[in-house]
Amino acid sequence: MKTTNAVEILKARYRRNKMKHADFENYLNYLIDTHIKGKMCSKSKEYARGDDKLYNFKKSAQQDGITPVEALRGMDLKHRTSITDMLDDLLKDVTHPQEMWEEKITDHVNYMFLLLALLAEEYGWNYVQPADWGPAEDPNKVNKSLYTQMMDSVQGDSDEK
Repeated sequence: MKTTNAVEILKARYRRNKMKHADFENYLNYLIDTHIKGKMCSKSKEYARGDDKLYNFKKSAQQDGITPVEALRGMDLKHRTSITDMLDDLLKDVTHPQEMWEEKITDHVNYMFLLLALLAEEYGWNYVQPADWGPAEDPNKVNKSLYTQMMDSVQGDSDEK
C-alpha cells in the first residue's frame, strides 16, 4: 500500500487548477489596485508625517539607534514569519482563506517597495516618474531614470551635429 505525504497532496492539488495567462494578469491587476496601491495609499495617513512617506521607518530607527532599513527589516519580519507559518500549515494540510493569503503576501510585497524607496532615498538612486503623473513642480528636482538620462544625452549629441 502506497502512502501519500503532504507534498504529493499539494502537487496533485496544483495539477487540477491551471491559471491561464489572462487570468493571472487580471488577478495581478486586482492585487495591485486593491492590496498594493490601495493599502499603500491608505496607510500613509496612519504612518507618514507631512510629506515624508518613509517617516515611520526613520522615527523608529532613531528611537532604537538603528538605520531605517533595519527598522523596516524588523517590521517586515512579522509578515515573513506569518507567511512561513502558513506555508508550514499547508504541509500539514491546514488551509487558510484566500483573503488571509492575499493580505499577508501583499503586506510583504509593500514592504519590499518601501525598502526600494528607502534605498533610493539613501543612495540617490534614480526613479522614473510616469508621464501620466503630469509635469513635476520643479523639473530640476526630479530624478531621471538612467534610460532617460542616456536618451537625453543621445538627443543632445544629435542636436549638436
